[in-house]
Formats: sequence, C-alpha cells, structure tokens
Amino acid sequence: MEIARVQNISIYIPRKTWFSFFNSPYPAHKLSSAVDVYFEKEAIMPIEEGRILEIKYFKSVRSSEEEPLILVGIDERRVLKILHVKPCVREGERIYLGDPLGKLIVSRFFFRWTDTHAHFEIRRKNDPYRARGAYTLRITPALKVLPNPINEVEEFEVVEVNDRYIWVKSRKNDYYTASGLVVKAGNNVYCVDGGIPHYGYGVVIGANRITEITFCGSTIGKGELVMEGGLLFKPIKKPKIKNLDLIGVGAYLNKPLLKIIPREKCDLKPGDVLSLKFGE
Repeated sequence: MEIARVQNISIYIPRKTWFSFFNSPYPAHKLSSAVDVYFEKEAIMPIEEGRILEIKYFKSVRSSEEEPLILVGIDERRVLKILHVKPCVREGERIYLGDPLGKLIVSRFFFRWTDTHAHFEIRRKNDPYRARGAYTLRITPALKVLPNPINEVEEFEVVEVNDRYIWVKSRKNDYYTASGLVVKAGNNVYCVDGGIPHYGYGVVIGANRITEITFCGSTIGKGELVMEGGLLFKPIKKPKIKNLDLIGVGAYLNKPLLKIIPREKCDLKPGDVLSLKFGE
C-alpha cells in the first residue's frame, strides 16, 4: 500500500506492516521528512526502482561500533537514504519495489523500548547524509488507507508483556483503528502518531487546524503547528496507569495496539485490564 509521496515518488509497504512518521526523537521525523517501517525481519525496497550508490558505515554516538547507511540512487537529483538495515545488496546493483534490502538491526541509537525498523528519507543527491534536509513527505496517501477511528477508549487489555514494554489493546475491540491512541482535536476524533511525553511531541493524524487536544474529557495538549499529515502538539499532561511509573506511551500507524513503557519491570500479564488517564 502507498503511505507517502515526494513529488512524483511514491513510498509503498506491505499492507499489514506498521509504520510511523513521528514516533521518534530523530530530527527528520519532527520535520515530517522521514518514515520508520517496522518490517517483520527483513527490509524491502519501498519505491519503484533505483541503484545502490553507496553503502557507508559510521560510528554511533553511543558506541564505537559502526552502523550501516545505504544510499539508493533514484535519478540525477534524488536518493533514498536507509538506516538501521544490515545490507544484503551491493553497490552498483539495480533493485526494484519489494526487493530485499537486508536484515533489520538493533541500532545503538535506539532506546530500550524501540523495535527494529528501517528508516527511510528521500534527499537531494548532493546532500545525502545529514540528519536534516530531506524532502518533506506528503502523507495524504496514508490517510486514505488507514481506517477512521470511532471514539476514544480509556480501558485497555494487556496483550503482551516483555522486559522492554507492554502492548495493550482497546477493550472496545469491535472496530479497528489506525493507531493505539485515539484523541479529540476540537470536536473530531483522530489517531495519534508519537511517543508521549518521552519524545516531547505527538501528531494528531489528519487534523488540520490548531485546537486543544483532549483524551476522554481531559485536555492533554494544545496544537502548535498544522503540518503535513496532521496537527503537532506538545503534551501538557503525562499518561497515568494505576500502580505503574511510566516513561510514556507510544502510538504507531497501522498498529491498533498501544505501547506502554514502564520505568521498571512490572508483574502484569496478558488479560489484565488497565485504565489510562492523563494528569499532572
């Protein structure tokens, strides 16, 4: 399915794959110029075709280990930049939509709650490496393929517990939403893409005017900027779940589960019911 466009270039992913434009502290995401795609094991080519121009290794800020960066030439002016993928391709190779790019890796840039994913940007060929400067993604294709949310949900059921986070699902599971966190912007209901409050912002997908953001009657933030894809807001309240000290919650697109990130290991188990609120 098509999830974004840059000029005449479309970005495609498999229909059941989850992704995020904004759930990241990486600058390109806040500027709406990158997408993270959470493939199951192996990353695949997300655009029609290109040629591998360069495979470059660089040192992480958190480690002396080197990490790969793949550049795919699109045309004389533009390249596809790929991060967090151990390449199975070679420089000079011609590749096409759906071709394997390599295995997803656990990057040293990741936080402990981050799942493996491929990071994609489309950039100018003469400026391929920087953290900023990629083309802005047109996100409207994603809005056409994602289901519309129906209403906010405060009660969730635990689906999975591991050492890094907890996945929960809405207890009103008779409908499917585009992400695990549903809020109101003004009088309308939308899904959120973002990590709240640990990344400092979230985006209400599809909202197109500045207004207050509420969750089950509580104001959790105020919109600051209408941008490509939705309304960026900074949270003014923190997510709260009884008996849990939270770092935050994470919502992703094409993923109806909500990620709960506790500071310490907890004794929850699948089937437990949680009530999510936002407070000081």
